[in-house]
Amino acid sequence: MTNSAKTLFGAAVAAFGGWACGPIDTICESGDQRPECNSSDTNPVTKITVTPDGELREVDLTKQVEHVICYKARAQFKNGNGADITTNATWTSDRPDLGSFKSPPCYTTSTTLVGGGQIKIQASLGGGTVKGQVTLVIKVRGTGENDGVTATQFSGPVNSDGNARPEIVYPLNDSMHPRNIDRMNLQFYCGAGNQVYRATFISSQIVYNLYFKPTSRSGDQCQWHVPRNQWKLIAQTNNGTTVDLAISGADGSMGGRVAASSPIKIAFSPEDVLGGLYYFSTSLPGILRLAFSMGAVADQATPFVIPSTTTPPFNSPSNPRKCSGCHAITQNGDKIAATYGSGDDFLAIAKGADADQFVSARPPDVAAKTRCGTGDTCSNFQWFNKEGNKLISNFDGALILRDGDTAAELARVPKTDIHPTDAGRQRAVMPEWSHQGDRIVFVRLLPSSGSFYQIAQGFPIRPGGDWMVSDAGEIAILPYNDGQFGAAKVLVSIAEGNREFHYYPTFSPDDKWIVFNTGTSPGFSPVAQGSSAGFSYGIDPNKLVSYDQQSSRLRMVSSTGGSPIELARATYAPNKTSSWPKFTPFEQRSGKLMFFTFSAKMDYGFVVTGGNLPQVWMSAIDLSRLSENQGDPSFAPFWLPFQDEKQANHLTIWTTKIACEGDNKCQKGEFCEMGKCVVVPG
Repeated sequence: MTNSAKTLFGAAVAAFGGWACGPIDTICESGDQRPECNSSDTNPVTKITVTPDGELREVDLTKQVEHVICYKARAQFKNGNGADITTNATWTSDRPDLGSFKSPPCYTTSTTLVGGGQIKIQASLGGGTVKGQVTLVIKVRGTGENDGVTATQFSGPVNSDGNARPEIVYPLNDSMHPRNIDRMNLQFYCGAGNQVYRATFISSQIVYNLYFKPTSRSGDQCQWHVPRNQWKLIAQTNNGTTVDLAISGADGSMGGRVAASSPIKIAFSPEDVLGGLYYFSTSLPGILRLAFSMGAVADQATPFVIPSTTTPPFNSPSNPRKCSGCHAITQNGDKIAATYGSGDDFLAIAKGADADQFVSARPPDVAAKTRCGTGDTCSNFQWFNKEGNKLISNFDGALILRDGDTAAELARVPKTDIHPTDAGRQRAVMPEWSHQGDRIVFVRLLPSSGSFYQIAQGFPIRPGGDWMVSDAGEIAILPYNDGQFGAAKVLVSIAEGNREFHYYPTFSPDDKWIVFNTGTSPGFSPVAQGSSAGFSYGIDPNKLVSYDQQSSRLRMVSSTGGSPIELARATYAPNKTSSWPKFTPFEQRSGKLMFFTFSAKMDYGFVVTGGNLPQVWMSAIDLSRLSENQGDPSFAPFWLPFQDEKQANHLTIWTTKIACEGDNKCQKGEFCEMGKCVVVPG
C-alpha cells in the first residue's frame, strides 16, 4: 500500500470509526426524555446490565459503620443501541432492613443492623418489567448472650474427653430452612460435665456465637428454644447460603475446658417461602390452616373445618359430619372442596375465606343420612383447575369432571382414555390438575389392585373405598383441553414381577416435575394391617397398602417421562411413612429451587419419638444439583414448628394465600389485606 493510500484508509477509519466499532452508548441524565433513553413499544429495552456484582461488606454488629456502594446500569434496546441509564434508572433492593438508595445509584448500608445477608440490587427503566440485578452481601460478626452465659466462660483450653462433646440431633444435617421461619428448637446430647453452651454459626455471610443454658434437660438430652429474634438474625443473614453449626459445652467456670460437637451444615432459602398451608389432622378430626407471609409465618395452625364435638351429632357450621379430610383448594385460595364424613363420603365446596359458608349444597347432617349413596355427590380425592371453575374427582375408580361451584357432575373420563383395552387398568384414583390446567396426573390401578371395601375385613362390598388402595399403581398423565380428555401416558410403570407400587403424585409449581411415593411390597400399614388405636382393618399382610404405608419413600420424575429420581435426603430414613408430598406454590432461584411438604413418622429430635405419630415436614429440591451430577437434588427435611406435636397431621395442600373477608377471619397476629391474611412480623 502506498503512503497516499494509507492516508486515505486512515482518514476513512477516523471518519467512520463509530460505525466500524459499533455505536457509542448514549449517556442519559436524570429524567432524560430523549427516545434513546427510554423504552417504547417500538424500541423496548431487552436487557439491563448492572455492575459491580458480588460486592461484599463486613460489619461488626457492635461497631457499625456506614458502607456506600455505587452502581452503574446499561440498557440494551431492541434496535441494538445501548444507553448508560445509571442516573435515569429506578434503583431498588429487596432487603430494606439492611439499607437503602438514599442517593441513587449509590446504596448505603444501615448503621443499626440486626443482621446481614444477600441483597438483590435491581435497576429498571421507566417502570418496565425488564430488570438488571446483582447481589450485594453484608457479612456480619457478633454475639448473643442469654441466660447469663458469656464468652469468658468459653476462654479455656479444649476438652479432649470424647464423652464431653455435645452431639447435635436437630436440626438435621444438610437441611434447608425458609428464611422467614423464626423458630428453632436446638436439640442435642449435652455431653458429660457441661452446664453452659455456645452455638457457633459460620458461613460466607456470618460469624456469630450464641451463648445459652438449655431450656430443658433430661439426662443427657438437651433442648434450647432459640430466642426468635436471634434465630431470625441467623436465618435472614444466611439467606441463599449454607452455614456450619457447632455446639460447644463448658462447665460454666471462667477459663473452663471447652468441648465442641462435630459441625453440621444447614442452608437457608434465598427468598421467603410464601402461601397458605392447609392440612388434615386425624386428631381433631379436621382441616387446619396457616399463612406464610413476607418476613414471618403464623405462630400456630388454626382449625378451619372441624366438627364442634367429638360425639354425636358431630355438627358445626363448617362441618355437619364427623370428619373432613381429603381436601383441595383453588390456586388463589378462594374455595375449598372437601370430603365431609368418611374417606369416601359427601363432596361439598365452601368459601376459602369462611368455611361456614358453602358455595355448593351443604352436606346433610349425620342424623339425616349416615353415608353417601346412590344419587348423592360422593368423592374421595379432588382437585381444582387453574381457574377454579372445574373440579376433577375420583370415586369408585372413575375420574369425574365436576362444576367448580356446585360440584355437579359434568362428564366422566372415558375408561378407554385410562387404558384403551385392558379393563383391569381402567380404574383411576388420586387425580391432580397441573397448574396450567392442560394435564391431570393420577394413579392408574392394576388388575390386582383393590380398594378399601374389597380388601378390608368386616365391611360389605359397595362403591367407593378409593382412599385406601392396595398394590397400586402406575403414575400416569391425562391430557385435557376445554372439557375433552386424551389418552393417558404412563410415566412410572410397574414391570412384571416388580413389587414396587406408586401413588400420591403431585405437580411442581412449573408443572415440569412430579413428586410421588413408592412403596415396596409387602410393606406394612399399621392402620390397615396392624393394630393402630386399638383396631385394625385386617387387610392381607401380603398386599401393599397406600395409606399409612411404612415403606413409602419420596421420588421424582419429569412430567414428560424418564427415569425416576430418588429423593433419599428428603425421605431421610427408611420405613418412616414419608407420604402425601405437596409443593409450595412459588419457586425460587428462577425455578431451580422448590419447597414441598409431606407427612412422616420420623423422630423430631427428643420431642416426637417412637415412629407412631405422623407430623408435617418440609424439604427443598435444588435442581442445580442434577446439573452438577450430585444425583439426589433434595435436602434433609425439617419439622414445621406451627403444628401440635401431639396430633396426627398429614395431607398438606398449598395455595397462594389464606383468603379472608376481614381481620376476624385471620388469626391473632395477622390482618386481612386485599383478601389475604398477612402475618405481622415480630
